[in-house]
Amino acid sequence: MAADEASSGRERQPPDKAATQDRILQAAMDLFFRRGFARTSVTQIANKAGVSRAAVFWHFSDKDTLFRASAKQFVVPFREALGGRLSHLEPRKRISELINVYELFVEQHRPNIEAFVNWVLESPEHSAPMREELLGLHEVFRGEVETALSELLRDEKLANEYANGLISLMDGNLLLGIFGAGSEARDRQRTGLRAVAELILKSVEPR
Repeated sequence: MAADEASSGRERQPPDKAATQDRILQAAMDLFFRRGFARTSVTQIANKAGVSRAAVFWHFSDKDTLFRASAKQFVVPFREALGGRLSHLEPRKRISELINVYELFVEQHRPNIEAFVNWVLESPEHSAPMREELLGLHEVFRGEVETALSELLRDEKLANEYANGLISLMDGNLLLGIFGAGSEARDRQRTGLRAVAELILKSVEPR
């Protein structure tokens, strides 16, 4: 019986460990984004996660490691949305869905994105891990748009130019929203983006 109980305990450990790590990461993400790296302590993260300081260090070794893990965790929803879920769609539909994924991610994470932009301006030396994650993700997304356009256009150079143009519009919409554009202005920006995308798609329709 004792052996069975010990075995059962070992089997339960990984889920418990994963749940504890997730609580620590969620607490760290919230505090890092609201307070910045320097003004967030391991004690604050431990208190918010409901664990001891020792548990934080056991799972993540130090604050820098935890911050890097938080940076990676922040982009997980976007990576999951891109990862294979759209690959089965035909190119026209895929481009439309990629735009939807981008805009949904921005809307769902707008407070964190706004906090991050402000933080980069204030503390560039500690924002490098997040910049690396976001820029890497940005390039993956741009590549997905370019791939879909290449399948339609059969012209890699033109697909690259159109993809860069669409991504520039999306990034501009994001920045305008961060700098205070209201919901009405954001709606106009989204409508304009889709109008440009539609013009590109119409340019390759059979005549």
